Amino acid sequence: MTVFDYLLNYRLEQARELLERGAMQVAEVMTAVGLKNRSYFAAAFRRKFGQNPKQYQQQFWHFQTKG
Repeated sequence: MTVFDYLLNYRLEQARELLERGAMQVAEVMTAVGLKNRSYFAAAFRRKFGQNPKQYQQQFWHFQTKG
């Protein structure tokens, strides 16, 4: 794993946690973790977690409100 891969993985994990909290919009999360390109962020997030950030956030909160 390269330093770049490690850093991207760390940022994506941080983004996942922020999205789960639900207090921030996707663009705010992206900026908070140090990424600037929305399409790159969405594609990287999708590769790692299987869905785009907005879908992840909506799904997470859908389960939280039902549980």
